Amino acid sequence: MSTQDKKGSEQSSVKFLLYKDFNPSIQKLMAKGGLYQKAALTALSAFGQATADANATVEKVFAGIRLTNHGESRIAHCRKYDLTGYARLVTVYSNGICIFLFAGDHDAADHWLDTNRGMDFIAHEVDGQREIRPVFVSDTSAGKPGVITSKTDWLQSEPLMDLLPLARRERLLQGLSDDITTLFDGIFSYTSEDEILTAVGRVEDQAQADAIMDVLLLLRSGSRVDAQNRIDLYTDQAKAVSDLEPSEVQTVVSSESTVLASDIDPILFEHFVKTASFKDWMLYLHPAQRAIVEKEYAGPVRLAGVSGSGKTAVVIHRAMRLARSKPNAKVLVLTLNHALAKLIKELIHASSPPSEALQNLTVTSVFELCASKLKALEPQKKDYYGIRTAVPNKYVEAEHIDDIWQEYFTCGANNMDADVMFEVVRTLLVRSIYPQEYLRQEFNYIRSAFAKSERDQYLEMDRVGRAIPLDRRYREMVQAGLDGWERKMGVVGAIDDLGVTDALYKHLASLNADFDHVLVDEVQDLGTLELRIIRALTKPGPNDLFLAGDAVQAVHTKYCDVKAAGIDLPPARWIRLKQNYRNSRQILTAAYAVLQSNLERVPPALSDMEVLVPEFANFSSAKPLLLQVNSVAEELTHALGYCKQADSMTRQDSKACIAICGMSQKSVEELGRDLGIQVLSDSTDLSGARLFISDLEQTKGFEFDLMLVINCAEGVIPQRHLPDRESFRELCKLYVAMTRAKRELVVSYSGAVSSFLAGIEEHFSEGCWEEHEVAPTEVTVRDGATQRGDAPTEKWLVTGRDFLKTKDAVGLSVAAQDALLANVTGRSLVRREAGRLKEFEWKTFDAFFRKLAEDPRARNNIVSKEVWDELEVKFKPLLPGNPTKALAESSNRPQDASQVTVAAAEVPRGADQPQDALSQGWVVFRNRSARGFQGETLITYLLAVFMVATKTDRVTALEVGVPMRRDLLEYLLPKHILTHWQNKEWLREMRTDANRLVLTKTGVDVCRGWIGLGNWRPQGGVQPLPEARIEAFRGTILRGPELRESDQFERKMFS
Repeated sequence: MSTQDKKGSEQSSVKFLLYKDFNPSIQKLMAKGGLYQKAALTALSAFGQATADANATVEKVFAGIRLTNHGESRIAHCRKYDLTGYARLVTVYSNGICIFLFAGDHDAADHWLDTNRGMDFIAHEVDGQREIRPVFVSDTSAGKPGVITSKTDWLQSEPLMDLLPLARRERLLQGLSDDITTLFDGIFSYTSEDEILTAVGRVEDQAQADAIMDVLLLLRSGSRVDAQNRIDLYTDQAKAVSDLEPSEVQTVVSSESTVLASDIDPILFEHFVKTASFKDWMLYLHPAQRAIVEKEYAGPVRLAGVSGSGKTAVVIHRAMRLARSKPNAKVLVLTLNHALAKLIKELIHASSPPSEALQNLTVTSVFELCASKLKALEPQKKDYYGIRTAVPNKYVEAEHIDDIWQEYFTCGANNMDADVMFEVVRTLLVRSIYPQEYLRQEFNYIRSAFAKSERDQYLEMDRVGRAIPLDRRYREMVQAGLDGWERKMGVVGAIDDLGVTDALYKHLASLNADFDHVLVDEVQDLGTLELRIIRALTKPGPNDLFLAGDAVQAVHTKYCDVKAAGIDLPPARWIRLKQNYRNSRQILTAAYAVLQSNLERVPPALSDMEVLVPEFANFSSAKPLLLQVNSVAEELTHALGYCKQADSMTRQDSKACIAICGMSQKSVEELGRDLGIQVLSDSTDLSGARLFISDLEQTKGFEFDLMLVINCAEGVIPQRHLPDRESFRELCKLYVAMTRAKRELVVSYSGAVSSFLAGIEEHFSEGCWEEHEVAPTEVTVRDGATQRGDAPTEKWLVTGRDFLKTKDAVGLSVAAQDALLANVTGRSLVRREAGRLKEFEWKTFDAFFRKLAEDPRARNNIVSKEVWDELEVKFKPLLPGNPTKALAESSNRPQDASQVTVAAAEVPRGADQPQDALSQGWVVFRNRSARGFQGETLITYLLAVFMVATKTDRVTALEVGVPMRRDLLEYLLPKHILTHWQNKEWLREMRTDANRLVLTKTGVDVCRGWIGLGNWRPQGGVQPLPEARIEAFRGTILRGPELRESDQFERKMFS
């Protein structure tokens, strides 16, 4: 380009863009103060010129800012501007496109240029438009930048070529022989540049060799997107910006890494730079997001998006766009999260000067909206509509809604209304379901689905989401119990979200369509009644309803029928966002694996629930940690200590959250008060602290640099007393909590790990807390703080009827329940029988069970042998001081050195123990995770245990009737699998020795069938189990972990 042409180009209209590094760089420069701040304001002023004038030229934008005298060859088409002599503004300008890259002091700018050596920009065509993306190209000729910068990303463990999409990889390596491609398959992040250059030297075509080298160096640094851009340039899938035609320049739009100046709100940008109070996602949008924000729709729209995809950002920017473009229209943004509603209000206020304030835009929560409408419709009850009870006496602490529910369900305060559901309670116990939680969920489901006048529909409806539905007789009892619950809340002055919704729904006919456009965030957690109210408040028309959410993040038991709410959503108005921007690749991989491996838990009626496959963000972190320790209290102290020393918490604005599985919100609030730590809720202001604690549910809507999920143990999540097909909501809660982590995730447990995590351990770095040398923070945790429901010592001091309402009663047979109702009556009855006094009735279950446990004669004419056997097995281990209980508890703890009979040197690794040692006694190693194994992993491990117990080295050597020690099997295997095999008569006791078990003929056939031999086959077309994996398990049981000592394994000797 001639000097004259160049000058003419500068004076013509230019496309100005902002590179992703510019925002943080100018913010740092601003923070340095003094003349550096003045330099930042100069750069900011130039960018303001670019955003304010669509016809701005380079000459006009940079007027008064001097170009440096030194040429810059490290990046193509670079222009450096001198900012008041103290700093540099780095830009590129080519072919009518100018990009603001970086602003910083001399050293910072020089370092940035070195780091980005070889940078150029390409235009990638997408649907007729062109996105400008960075590309890095090595050039070792004289005066050129040389080899691009590369540094090892130690967090990547895969071969580098495996990080590429298959189509791009094939285009890059096209024409190369197998021996050369195999060479590239062996290159990892830790491979040196010299080794990479040597491998690339085998490629004859120089252009291909250069492209492969750049791609490998970029992948080595963790820059997968940049590597893909380099492939696109080499394979002519994209054009260099300098090669664009003028007509093509006019089609340039924002991309993931460069944003058009016209797409950025200048006032909001200035606020961000000067205060650093808002996130990048509030500042500008990615192309897919912006397309949704700008599009006009004929009616209601449903936006589905994966976690971290920017659904909330789309809602905010779309609301602001509608409010600005239609000043006479009323726009409403609704969210379940009070804190997010507050943040959005601040954002909107900051985005406009007072003279242009968006007076037509309202932001509120669903609860606040309903409550405000009710206060106008029922002014006499304005103090009634609060989430907790209104207590007139200021010296009395308000009750939590959870306390009120507990009192109602257990018929406290002489209110017997809940007793109408007692037969439902009994049938749920037989089905091993905890009635107190099940019925509250059922109440919420009914209240979210129907107005009071419509609730008879519940009696006949297909109960979606329940694996074990109730028949009509029981549903009538549930309805009657719900009536009593609502009376109870009315008497004590309590109301929850569904209560305020139901109260407003009574006035549905009186509601006016006050809003032209309503945008709803987290719509997956709204019920049918809430949506009917929203529909009534919104005028039908273009862009009337915008409903954003993710079905996988649903955490409430509500029924939502969009069609029944009067909302028409044809398939054409369902739009999706799949790109995740929040989580590292490793964190999202682990979270998605948890979700995907447990989808069989979703009830058949919900099988159409859309699970979007996320597209991964372009940054790495360490694998999430999966750590074990002895108790929940130790988990908490280690988690608190970890927060103090984690690398992800070194910045002043870093945030961390400890989410505790199995805790109710009320228990978390009590724990937070004890510890002096802020509790996460939908009204939490994150600016007020750096560390928070929470249950799983309340983490939704937030994000943290460090996320710790503790008490993720079997029996806690999923709940022990929950049908497997109904644990999907707990699965969703765990997924939500895990995806709150941006750069570091720790999952912790004591005892056995949750079955949700079984079989996906490869996505975690497993170990124990002690390995990480965390200095625990000593705290006092009140008794029972991590339990749901009943107090641990008082729950047995009740009548039989009341005992059946406790969690301990779950699983009791009808006969056992009848025995408790007949004998534990709340009074003591003693009669003379056969010349001696005998008790026939007891005041409490505790007294009843202790008496029968201590005196076998007391059971005569009281309970049958079958009922006593059931009670003894279930409750005797729970008696305080019972040695069986202590043994059960200690089995979940690592053994200390005194418990290990044989020293490590006596059990050489790498060789099986000799048969003569086995005949006298031998050491076995138990993996603590084994109790969480499921599916094929569990069967593989089971076969290995049988081989160890029968002293064989292959499955085909298993024989009928060979004795296996019961204590050995019970030590290595989960109890439920032994019970299952005995119930199936695949395994039985020896008739001559109850301490030995043997395989039956059918049992041997089943074992062989799992490896594809014989006639028996597992259901579902499962492939034969690999014998190599079975042998690997057998070796680990006999020899322990091969690579290192690990507290993940217990060692025990059997004599």
